[in-house]
This record gives sequence, structure tokens and C-alpha cells, in this order.
Amino acid sequence: MSALASYLALRDASVLQAPAEPGAALCRALTAALDSALSTLLPAESRVALLALGGYGRAELCLFSDVDLMLLYEGAVPGEAIDAILYPLWDAGLKVGHSVRTVAETVLVAAESLETLTSLLDLRLIAGNSTLAERLSAELARLLSRRPGRMHTDLRHAEERRRAGEPYQLLEVDIKGGRGGLRALHGRHWVRRAAVLIEPIGSDSPDELLPREHDLLLGSRNALHAVAGKAQDTWVFDLQPAACAWLGTDIDSWGRQLYMAMRAVDRVVEAAWEKGAELSQTATTSGILRGLLPIRRAKAGALILATSEDAPTLRLGQSIFEYAGRVAASHARRLSTPAAALIRAAPAPSWNSADRAGLLALLRSGQRGREVFDTLDDLEWLERALPDWRHVRGAPQHVAFHQHPVDIHLWRTVIEALDLAEGRLDEPWGKEVGDDLGGLDELLLAALLHDIGKGWPGDHAETGAAAATAFARRAHFPPDLMVTVSVAIRTHLLLPMVATRRDITDARVVEDVADRVGHAHTLRVLYLLSVADSRATGPTVWGPWKASLMRSLFTDVLAVLEARGSATPLSVAEPDLRRRVLDVAADSLEAPAINAHIDGMAPGYLRSFSASEVVRHVRVVLARTAHDDVTLDVRTEGSIVDLLVVATDMPGLVALVSGVLALHNFSVLGGRYFTRVDGTALQSLHVVDALGNPIAAERWRHVTADMTKARAGDLPLDE
Repeated sequence: MSALASYLALRDASVLQAPAEPGAALCRALTAALDSALSTLLPAESRVALLALGGYGRAELCLFSDVDLMLLYEGAVPGEAIDAILYPLWDAGLKVGHSVRTVAETVLVAAESLETLTSLLDLRLIAGNSTLAERLSAELARLLSRRPGRMHTDLRHAEERRRAGEPYQLLEVDIKGGRGGLRALHGRHWVRRAAVLIEPIGSDSPDELLPREHDLLLGSRNALHAVAGKAQDTWVFDLQPAACAWLGTDIDSWGRQLYMAMRAVDRVVEAAWEKGAELSQTATTSGILRGLLPIRRAKAGALILATSEDAPTLRLGQSIFEYAGRVAASHARRLSTPAAALIRAAPAPSWNSADRAGLLALLRSGQRGREVFDTLDDLEWLERALPDWRHVRGAPQHVAFHQHPVDIHLWRTVIEALDLAEGRLDEPWGKEVGDDLGGLDELLLAALLHDIGKGWPGDHAETGAAAATAFARRAHFPPDLMVTVSVAIRTHLLLPMVATRRDITDARVVEDVADRVGHAHTLRVLYLLSVADSRATGPTVWGPWKASLMRSLFTDVLAVLEARGSATPLSVAEPDLRRRVLDVAADSLEAPAINAHIDGMAPGYLRSFSASEVVRHVRVVLARTAHDDVTLDVRTEGSIVDLLVVATDMPGLVALVSGVLALHNFSVLGGRYFTRVDGTALQSLHVVDALGNPIAAERWRHVTADMTKARAGDLPLDE
């Protein structure tokens, strides 16, 4: 224990109080202290090579990192050396990743395991037999030479999986293994280390990409270790205040730096792997590296590669937003170097029609538009065009149900809104409401700006609405668009708050919502924005229950607004709704049956259901075989069941149906109820299994039978 006393004292002191440089400098100090201790533990006469591997080998030893060691030997197993090194480490409570191998055994394992191979690329001799260490390095070089490019390909695929698993940056980022984390940097580092082993290429390439960002990631990791008292790599909510206090800063400042650092790593590493893929036919790994050497981070953190032949050409004086919209619509992966230089030097937009159209084109391009938007931000031009964006860029959220930093949440809301309105999501009514809008400009602009007021004093919805109005006025957007966007942002929490916290069957509640929204067209924008915002916030905020309540509230408020005569010219009149139903049915049903069904329903029926749902109702009613039976039509939407119940009406039918469903362990999330003039009752319900169990098709046969019995009085439902 005495040999490790200096190392443990340094670690314990650093846990209590962060040093002036809590990142790479602290890691190097910990590494040096442990090296010194281990050097004294290895018996002097030992022929063993004591090697540091992985993070310890890279001198990235954080406060509670695993200590990765290898005892490399030849001849007899070095029992005395093993005991001398490992037992003191275990007695000190350190977590040790160790192996005891010969050179041949090590190379054999490295040939089969990418994790072992990359760990060995960082091997560093602590003490002992340097000849053995050199022999191992030579064998690793031969191994890599026999399979040029394989490690590069495996690491690139690992990076692709990392990116696919995290399409949007998380608030609780994984500093080590997440997108833009330390592992992303390590991949590029290992490619270089492999190339140097095979063929030394000089010192013109830095061993480390993005040293400032690398240092910040290590500092964040040390902060988490210090406050957790153990290895911890995820920037979790409950540790953030203590971690930032250890660092001597506040959550907003450090969180913003951390998120932006990981984005810089992600962009540079992504571009490097893309270029590496183009060079993957090179004969040696060192050849791949040579191709990567020119990669540098340009001013303002933007990575600019060689001119992209498929990128549109930017003309001097052309609207930057117009150009950005064309890039988003093209297949270009990067801006050309000349275009980047022009954008960096370009003045703020004059906000002519081309500027406005270009911004809206970016929003309509979804994910691709977001990538180009981020490039404009990297080039420091966006803050001239949208100064308020600087305020939300990389900004942390302070409520645990949020998944993403503010700016990432805003763009995810844009993409969710676009997918919702264009029918790419499994959300009933999304496309139909989007079609009724006649255009998505107001929706997408409101989605981009709905949380722009976060971080300023006061209600962020009110502040954001004022900021959005000022921007729309400055950009010369039409007054009606400006008003709709402003109201949507000011009230973007209204529908979900009312739907989940108030009695939406109370007519006064519905009237109050209608008063605050004011217009049917605005309500449609607000509904789609609210759904997209909830989906973009996180899985704990959006689910079947809330979706059903929101749809019911939207339907009732829309009916009130249209009854007041406040519907815009874009709203759909009753004859148009009927025509849509007939178009959906095509020739599969007779028009008289559809018209008779609609004519027999109460006012508001057509506005409560989509055209395809109305056709479904007609088909189920026509297929009924007995007047006294209860007919069920079941559609499954993930864990939610869209259940249509058709029966002859009677007093207490709603309670009867709900009771039988409860008897079979179903929970009703929401429903809409209509009865035709001929007494045929329709109940459109969204239900889930109350215990979260899978729902077998056979189960519905028993539900149907019990509903028929209950209707006939043959089932003691009250009991």
C-alpha cells in the first residue's frame, strides 16, 4: 500500500478539490503517479515487461478509471511478478483490467478482437523488459500489414453504429462512448497509431485531433468521477450541479461548452471517416493516414474539405439562404471551400423574397436542412441572420424529461412536424390536418422558434412569441403568417396542458381554449406543433393516453371555432369532407350507403374522423349479421389498439362497453361516441392492456362474447 500512497493521495485530494487543470493535465499527473508506484512494485530481477494499455497507456487515466495492465513474459509464468503488481492494486481498491501473456498469445488474441488490438495500440512500457515490448510492437505491425484497411473498416463501422444510435444529441451525453465522445476521437487516434507502427510518417500530424475539445471531455469525465465517487461516464441530471461545482462553473456555461465540444468532435470525425472511406482501397493503413493528414479544423470550428463537385455553386452576392436551400436539396455532402469562404465573409441577409424562401426551403428539407443550417452556424454567418439563435445554441435544459439541448430540440420539432404533416408518422390525423393547412410554412417556422425564449427572464412562451414576432417583422414575412406563428408560439403548451390537467368534456374548458386560439387555421398549426413538440421532448412526455386526449380536445375546439364562423378559407367545408370520403371509398362501396350513413349521423361526425375512418365505419356496419350482436373491429397501432365497437344503442351502453373492457384488463385512453338515427351506435376507442402485456387476437373473441352477454343481461357485470 505504501508504494501507492502518493498516487492515492493525489487522487483523493483531486476528488475533494479540482486542480486548476482538471482535464488532460490531471489525467497525466495521475498516470505519472501510478507509473512511479508500479515501477517500484515490479521485482528488479524480473524479465517481465509491465505494460500500460488503453486509456492508461494513452495517459488518459481519470480519477476512477480502470487500470489496464499487461504482464508480458517469455518462458515460465512469472508468478512472483504477478503477485507483486496485482495484489497491492486490489488491496487499494483499484479496478484492474489485467492480462498475463506471451508475445505470441497476445498477437493471437489481437488478431481476433478489435478491442484488444486497439488497446494494444496504446501500449506503453512502465518498467521491465523493453526488448519484449519492442518485439510485441513489431509483431503488431506485421499483423496490421497483413490485413491493411481491416481495422480502419471495423472502426468506421463502429462509428457509424454510434451515430445511428444517437441521431440527435442527448442532454445526458455519454462522454466516453456517445456520439462526439472520447471513443470517437480514439478511433482516429488508433488509425494514426497503426500507421506509425507499420511505416513511420514523421511528426507533421498531431497525435490528437481537437486538443481543446479533448481536454474539456476529460475534465467533464473527471468531474463526474469526483462527485460520483466511482467511474461514471454519462452527464446525468442529478450529478450535473455537483460536477459543475467541482469544476468551479455553472451548469449553463459548462453544459454549453460540453455539447458544442462533442459536436465539433462529431463533425471532424465524421468528415475524416468519410474521406477515409474514399481512400480505403489504399494498399496500407499508413496510406489512408497520409490521405487524412490535410484535414484540419478551419476557423470557427467548421471542417472544410476539398471542393465538392456535386455541390451547387455560390455566386457572389447570391442570397445565402437561397444557396443553402439548394445545397439541402442536392446530394452534396459538404460545401465547397470557396463557398464556405464566401459565406463566412457574407453580411447579414437583406431578407428579400429569396432569403425568406431559402430559409423555408431549409426547414422543408428536414434532416438534410438541419445539416446545412448547422454548417451556416459553424461558419458564424447564422448569428448575423438569426441573432437570437446564439442564445439557444447548445443551451442545456433544466427539466429531466427533456432529451436534447434547446437548439437540437427545436430542430427535432421541425423534423417531427414535417413528418407528421406529410404522413410519415403513425399519428392519426396528422396528414389530414396538414393537408387542411394548405402549406407548412407557418408550422415549420413556429417549430423552429417555439422555444427561442428559453433562458430569458419571464415565461419562455411569451418571450419567445415576442422574439419570433420581431424576427418575422424584420424578415418581412406576411402579417398573417407573423400573427399565426406568434399565437402558436405563445400557446404551444396550451393543448397538452389542458388535455392532461383539465376536464376536456366541460364545454367551458373547450370554449376557453377556443377563445385563446381564436382561429381554426391557427388551431391546426397549434395542434401539429404541440404533437411535434411533445414527440421531440421525449418518451415520457408523449404517449397513447396524451395523444388520445389531444385529439379529442382538438376536435371539440375546432367544432367550436367553426361554429362561430371563424374558420379560415383554408378550412374544409362539409361537402368537401363528404367528397373526400367518397374518394377514399372509390368503387368498393356504393355511394348511397356512404351518403345514408353520413346523413344519419349527428353534426360534427365528419369532422371527428378521417375519411378512411368513416369508410371503415360504413364497412363494419354493413357487415353486421345480427341486430342484437356487438361487433368489434380491431386495429393495432404499436401497443395501442384502435377499437371500433358497433352495437344497437341502449341506455348505459358506454358504461357496459367500458365495464367489459375493464373485466378483460383493458384501459380506455379515450373515445368518440356517435349514434345514427336508426339506433346504430359507434364507439371509436383507443385502448391498451392495463398490465402492458401483449394482446393476442384470440382475446377479442372473448371480449365480443362478453359484450353480447352483457347487452342481453346474461353477464353479472356489476359483480
